[in-house]
Amino acid sequence: MTSYLLLFFSFATLVFMLFYLFLFIYFISGWQKLKLFIGTQYREATRFSIIIPARNEEKNIASCINGIIQQDYPTSAYEIIVIDDCSDDKTAQIVNDLIAKSPNTNIRLIRLGERKDLPQNSFKKFALSQGIAQSQYPWIITTDADCAHPKYWLAAFASFIEKYDPVMVSGPVELAPLKNDTLGAYQALEFSGLIAIGGACMQHKSPNLCNGANLAYRKDIYHEVGGYKGIDDIASGDDELLMHKIAAKYKDRVMFLKSKEATVTTAPQPDMKSFIQQRKRWVSKSRKYSKKGITFILSSAYLFNLLLVVNLLLSFYSVYFLLLFGLSLFIKLLVEYIFLGSAVRFMGQKQLMKKFLPASLVYVLYVLFIGIYGNFGRYNWKGRNVK
Repeated sequence: MTSYLLLFFSFATLVFMLFYLFLFIYFISGWQKLKLFIGTQYREATRFSIIIPARNEEKNIASCINGIIQQDYPTSAYEIIVIDDCSDDKTAQIVNDLIAKSPNTNIRLIRLGERKDLPQNSFKKFALSQGIAQSQYPWIITTDADCAHPKYWLAAFASFIEKYDPVMVSGPVELAPLKNDTLGAYQALEFSGLIAIGGACMQHKSPNLCNGANLAYRKDIYHEVGGYKGIDDIASGDDELLMHKIAAKYKDRVMFLKSKEATVTTAPQPDMKSFIQQRKRWVSKSRKYSKKGITFILSSAYLFNLLLVVNLLLSFYSVYFLLLFGLSLFIKLLVEYIFLGSAVRFMGQKQLMKKFLPASLVYVLYVLFIGIYGNFGRYNWKGRNVK
């Protein structure tokens, strides 16, 4: 190997290693500065329209709705709108049964039919937009049909909104893997990190990540930025891409609610096939990121992980590359351990750190695979073949 190649790989490794180090210092500082919000008190109940898009959710929808109607919050201050997105199971029937059994609670069902005039892949965004169009209240909260909501979920949001006057609030979402579910534990560890990265960046006034399973925003602001117009041609992105549009005008008022009372819970994907399909859906929206800084960060993190593998392979040629690999791996494990440890402690899932070392090593290969695979071809989601 020529001295020029040695110099190139050395320089590239050091550059991306330092980038990764400072990137995680940025995340760590933002997450630590983000104060834990403790409070469920409010002077006047904020009125919420809770939008739940559902497709073939007969196993989950009753539990989701029952958890919401058991909130410690005035029933007159919220409505639940379930949008049945062409389910071929008993989702709609179950919702109608709940409506009949809960006459004092404002639950509505909107049933959609298959439409061929929609932009390609816009199914979920269309469902959400229909719910928002028929909503009555000034604040929208989106959540998923497979989520569980704590007793003070709405009260925590109301208290936070009253105190800080945001236009968009991202709430925490945690995955709850079953005991001895290694794949689920890996997903939960990664997911905690993604949620914390989103919160850290909002603290730094640079919103980039959020999750539509627990996302609130003012309806007038949604309309002001044009809703999903311009981002309705991909299946994913009803959360982050909308946040980017709102943050372009109101970045100081897009905030993260770091509160256990506001944390919703859902289950990880049950098997590797569904996990890969979900992650492919997530990666697909990166093509629509309007903020080039996010694309740069993702690309640089990808290259750092790629160089880890390259240096490991080149270590068979020279021990010098083994030293580069070892130093890079040490930096990666150190900053990730500090950051993820803080994130899972907030989630109350510190036992996940027992999986940290193997998960972090596997994650290198996972990032390299999904970063490429996620940008090509179609995938199956909720029984639909989308791109």
